[in-house]
Amino acid sequence: MSMIGCWNVWGLNSLRKQKAVQEWARKDNLDILGIIEPRLGSNKFSEISARMGLQGWLSADNGVDPNKCRILVTWNPAKLMVQILDHAPQWMVCETTLLATNKKLLITFIHGFNTPAERIQLWDHLVGRCSVNTLVPWLAIGDFNAILSGEDRVGGSQSWPQHMEDFPVCIQQAGLSSLPYTGMRFTWSNGQTGANGIQKKLDWALANSALLQAWPAAHANFLPRLVSDHSPMTIKMAQESKARNKPFRFLNLWTDREDFLDKVNGVWNQPVHGNPLYQFTTKIKLMRSTLRRYHNQTSSHISSRVADAKRKWIKGQTELDARPRDPQLQAQERILAENYNRLCKEEEGFFKQRSRIQWLELGDRNTSFFHKSLLHRRSRNKIHSLSTPDGTVLHDQDLIHQHAINYYQALLGSGSSNRSGEEEVDISGMFHNQITEDEQNSMFTGKNLGGLPNSPPRPIYLLASAGNRIGLGSDHRTIKIAGNEEIASLGKEVDKFLFLFPNRQIAVCYL
Repeated sequence: MSMIGCWNVWGLNSLRKQKAVQEWARKDNLDILGIIEPRLGSNKFSEISARMGLQGWLSADNGVDPNKCRILVTWNPAKLMVQILDHAPQWMVCETTLLATNKKLLITFIHGFNTPAERIQLWDHLVGRCSVNTLVPWLAIGDFNAILSGEDRVGGSQSWPQHMEDFPVCIQQAGLSSLPYTGMRFTWSNGQTGANGIQKKLDWALANSALLQAWPAAHANFLPRLVSDHSPMTIKMAQESKARNKPFRFLNLWTDREDFLDKVNGVWNQPVHGNPLYQFTTKIKLMRSTLRRYHNQTSSHISSRVADAKRKWIKGQTELDARPRDPQLQAQERILAENYNRLCKEEEGFFKQRSRIQWLELGDRNTSFFHKSLLHRRSRNKIHSLSTPDGTVLHDQDLIHQHAINYYQALLGSGSSNRSGEEEVDISGMFHNQITEDEQNSMFTGKNLGGLPNSPPRPIYLLASAGNRIGLGSDHRTIKIAGNEEIASLGKEVDKFLFLFPNRQIAVCYL
């Protein structure tokens, strides 16, 4: 794990600001930091670095004249090896190698000019580096002097002239996205109050997909302003926490396979004794175990399967090219081609489902786009810290997990019926379609419920014919569902209690 810092200190000549940087670097255990607008060069910085607690650190700047230096980078050579690849008034490009892991990371420290016209050169530079940095983890951090949307400012002019589109268009074309962050929402303030007060998010930590893949838990923290009008930022290059048991995920690609319905029928036709609800939930559990094994055998590590199928197909073409009249090689080459194309389609469908992007159809090999979307969504959904009621901030994933459990246990109660002194709460108004005791008995004895009010005319089945979709709630997750006659036997169990849950597809929710 490496810690990266960046801060527009607005001058580093005063002892107060030097002490603030020293405390920040020590507290966050920084390995490399970019000091924006230091107003001194690396030669002068080497003289004061010792009293800042940075003995032995190396430094470089982007200015010929120390008085015009806009970016200064300093790093701990015991942790990192740094090479300056490029620099200009608005950026410094550093190739860093983590000595502990030999991992490489490209960092672009940025200080954008104040005027939109001058920043065009910065946007062009970032877009131009995109093609070079596609496969290399890339981090662009610093004071961009620009906002992404109107939500990134409070106070001042609320207009949105055309030049303000330059920054969002730039990061889209450069393949960058904002790292998940905690701390301050607005990183710059003009220090005024009332109608004259203005706050903006001018400091950003942006990353490409290669970085999110190498450091899935990377995130930024923006600290409160101290001796400058800008907030310091700390980027934690963290690996994913230890693996946990993954929940079951139904993959839509299974429904397009010829052997899938046989797997379903083989499980669903097994005899299970008990009331209808028990029978149904037991079969769902059996189905889940069967589909887990099915996934491990046929669709796990889908990208590796695609790469292997591609290699075999290329080999088959080469062999056929050497012996073009061999009928056995001709047939084998066709089989390998069909297998490769099938796996490519499944891979694209897999990443589309995981990314939850529904507006783009399959067929154009959008795998890379869906994969990047998945990485960004996973990064955004990661919980990096949690504040407890007493103000303690938890960072350890196990502690966050346990605190969430404790919170909801306290909120919802233990479920014990022995609660002396507690007032009973009437929750009958929460249920709109209540059933009588006779109807309950009918359900659990397996009698026909077709005559009950609000009973659905036909059940919604569990597994799908191609193309049918159903929403799973407000988060817009979708899954294919069934409606074909080949698995109509599933409806017998569902019919018996589905009416209890209006507007809710129970069969799908159990998976």
